[in-house]
Amino acid sequence: SGVEVMSQTIDMTPSWETAAMIYCQVLQNPDASASAKEDAQADLIRLGQFVDRLHAERKEVSNDDSK
Repeated sequence: SGVEVMSQTIDMTPSWETAAMIYCQVLQNPDASASAKEDAQADLIRLGQFVDRLHAERKEVSNDDSK
């Protein structure tokens, strides 16, 4: 029939702010499974590690610029 079908991928990844809000709700939910709470905790820790690395990199760049 000559009809061309195009596929498109839509990124539905939440922002870190939204993810953190969801994780907080999971951690506060007494009905959440242990694995859901462990996953939420692990991702929040990973976020903290990422932010710490960014701060360290910015500090290095700032120190390099002042030389």
